[in-house]
Amino acid sequence: MAASLFCSSQASAQITLSSSNMPTNAAYIGTNDSLRNDSSASVYPNLQPATNAMWNLSGMVYTVGSSSVYHVAVPSGSAFTSAAYYDSLGAGGFNAFYSNTATGIVNFGFHVPHQANYLGTAGDTLTTLNQDVILTAPDTVLPFPATLGRNWSNAYTTNVNATLLYLVSGFPVYNNAPTQFRSHITETDTVVGWGSMSVKVGTTGGSQYFPVLQVKRVNIQQDSIFVNGTPAPAALLTAAGVSQGQLTYTYTMDFYRANEIVPLGSFTFTNNVFDTVSAATIHYERIPLSISSIAYNDNINIYPNPLTGNTIHVAVPSAAAGTWSYELINIMGQVIANNTLTLNADQADIHLSAPLAKGIYYVRLNNNGQQVTVKALSIEN
Repeated sequence: MAASLFCSSQASAQITLSSSNMPTNAAYIGTNDSLRNDSSASVYPNLQPATNAMWNLSGMVYTVGSSSVYHVAVPSGSAFTSAAYYDSLGAGGFNAFYSNTATGIVNFGFHVPHQANYLGTAGDTLTTLNQDVILTAPDTVLPFPATLGRNWSNAYTTNVNATLLYLVSGFPVYNNAPTQFRSHITETDTVVGWGSMSVKVGTTGGSQYFPVLQVKRVNIQQDSIFVNGTPAPAALLTAAGVSQGQLTYTYTMDFYRANEIVPLGSFTFTNNVFDTVSAATIHYERIPLSISSIAYNDNINIYPNPLTGNTIHVAVPSAAAGTWSYELINIMGQVIANNTLTLNADQADIHLSAPLAKGIYYVRLNNNGQQVTVKALSIEN
């Protein structure tokens, strides 16, 4: 019932993502994000474009452990002069550089660490050099404002430098020859849907439903390889199992919620009809309320809802004895107000010290320290 209450108050209206409800650079720097990956046993709902949809991801099965993204301020002297922070993506020093501006989230490039890659034949080595790779044109990840029907595209080139040691019968054909991987990327993006999404929380089931925008991405990457400044010879490409001008297509659906730059859910598909998921990632941070492990008391009511003003009325029919308390929680899972609750004839009032910003909040009621119910509250100030 709690999920139904939330959806009835929220899923009938589309959210618009803009600089006013997404983190600024300053708010994002220094935060960490945990991500959970799907396993082959995961079950997915229909993720086709839809409006006023309810996407329930509680059937996902996660792999063991999680990955993390760390958002770090760009140091002075960096080659990425337009970026405000970089995402440290796992071990090895691979970093992607971004900035969140009034017009959107923009990626400017990435750092590649020094890394030796063995090609399978004894002694053959491709060594990626330690370098900053600046995109030939900034990549707009998400423009503001983002709403249904908004579309945009990106086109840019990356050049990654390496050296190649390639031996035949023990003799070097290429002895640390300068090598470059050149990739032309074109991407088309469209906000194709909106609705509410619940994701798997631990082993307890689904989270509360979050309002989301659905973004379809089609990425086409064409790769070319140059050795000593000229296209790599066919024999070398065959040995490496690649082809010159090779095309790679990636089909993705991302679901964005307010106040979070990392998509709540990101799903990669096997084809351009978006009917089979090949990989999925869930943004596991600031998922405040699990609905499956809570015994909701459907007789409890909070009103008015939507709320204008500073006073929330609470009705708890046949309230149990003991100490009652409340917590007011924003959509990021932060407790912004809490106190004991004095019930008089099973009625009580929560008096806010000041009007809150417009949005969706949650009122969590506790009895003797145990959670009794969670109710969604729309504030319209």
